[in-house]
Amino acid sequence: MKKNNIFPFITPILYIALGVFAIVTGNRALIPLCIAAGAILIVLGAAFAISYIARKAEANFSSSGFVIGTMLITLGILTIVLRNVIILYIPIALGFFITLNGLRQMQNAIDLFKSSVSKPWIIMVISVVNIMAGIFFMVAPDIAADMIMTIIGIAMIISGVTDFITAILVYRMFKNLDKNSKENEIDI
Repeated sequence: MKKNNIFPFITPILYIALGVFAIVTGNRALIPLCIAAGAILIVLGAAFAISYIARKAEANFSSSGFVIGTMLITLGILTIVLRNVIILYIPIALGFFITLNGLRQMQNAIDLFKSSVSKPWIIMVISVVNIMAGIFFMVAPDIAADMIMTIIGIAMIISGVTDFITAILVYRMFKNLDKNSKENEIDI
């Protein structure tokens, strides 16, 4: 590893910056994120389609690269154009799935009550909390969106900090290996 190689440190710093951005901006960050996601889908779709068009017919036989590319471009355009609708439904969809998960956990708790297993009430409490959280996300999507962005921001900051620490440790390890190999060369 070269001493002037800063690339391993760029990604963690970007994660930390994006995490702070997500926490500070809350649900206002969802619009730029939808636009960025849409743009990424369009670029990926264009890459698939162009790759398909550029290859010879024999290489494309049974390939769905053009179809996948066109679908990704369409999905990207829809994500950008319908961003306000998508933003509205993200917390609602998340809340629906959290509620379903809570109901599944409640069913498991009921089954455990029937089988006389000790402490099934813990699972019942967890299921009720999940159901309440899911309903909250569906009823108050604006507040839920802020919470989602805060949670995402915290997760990104934690990931960035741990990646930064890992990069430092790997840098030190390679530096020590390089130092040891130079010492061994002198001893020979």
